[in-house]
Amino acid sequence: MDISYQQFTPEKALDKKLFVLHGPEIQLRNEIKDLLKQKINESADFKINVVQYDDFHKLEEFIGASSGGSLFGDKILLIIQHLEGRFPEILNSFLDSLTETSFSNARIILETAASLPKNKSWIKHPYLLKINCGKLNTYEEKIRLKKKLSFLDKELLATYGKEIFMNNEGNLQSEDNAVEILKLLKLNSSIKEIETNFSSNIDIFAIEDLILAQDFKKLFLHLAKLKNLHPEEIIPITWIANRVFIVGSVIKGNPKNLNKEIAKLKIWSNKLPLYKDLFANISQEKINSFLDRTHTVDKANKGASQKNNWIAIEEIFLELKGCL
Repeated sequence: MDISYQQFTPEKALDKKLFVLHGPEIQLRNEIKDLLKQKINESADFKINVVQYDDFHKLEEFIGASSGGSLFGDKILLIIQHLEGRFPEILNSFLDSLTETSFSNARIILETAASLPKNKSWIKHPYLLKINCGKLNTYEEKIRLKKKLSFLDKELLATYGKEIFMNNEGNLQSEDNAVEILKLLKLNSSIKEIETNFSSNIDIFAIEDLILAQDFKKLFLHLAKLKNLHPEEIIPITWIANRVFIVGSVIKGNPKNLNKEIAKLKIWSNKLPLYKDLFANISQEKINSFLDRTHTVDKANKGASQKNNWIAIEEIFLELKGCL
């Protein structure tokens, strides 16, 4: 079964066991992945195991550990991340080897930005659900944003929906960050305060510049000021941290046309040497760890209090400093 992001609802996952999130839009893949994890864990407590390229040869071992019978086998949710390059044959072989028994205590979520193969037997499995997380057209992007702003009154929806879209068109993460800021303001502020304080175009790129300059003294002074005066800015700060590590991950992947890949992320070419220098001695595994942690903070930002999230982001930057 193959559906688009717009067609997905958690109910469509009920009788499926293998989920393939394919397409280039990371924000959509993360959104669907979180919904799937929540839905899968409603029926039982699945232990999550995130598997990346270097461990693809262990996939059969991981599945085997879960199929030792309902009494002793661990219930496991394998999250397989293939985030760049062509779809690897080692994944095709593993997916082709799966049977109904493989899923007795296991579920699989596969994330990939690559085109899916068309002539492999696993593509036709009845327990497979493919969700296309491709780029949205303008109309689809506006509909998505409108749904996320459904907590606003009609008048505010028209005003801020238009501002967010105009400032961030094509950048779903920036749109989502702006939505989260509005949620926080609406929770804790009057309409007048929202009108005074909200901006979907917060200038936080000074944070990026300080990270790239490896000037952590000024960075932590800047963060301390923001935390005290504008605690709601943890949301865009988390976004900028995640963006920095995404660029690091792309650089470590050593794509054939690095400049083209960096341009897709809307990074100025003059910043590329600084990024290369920043991540020169940091492993891909460590960068992935940073990405997982910033994604965790991003989800936690949806709560009413950001105190612990500020601490988490500061710890991430401290650990980054220690890697240099």
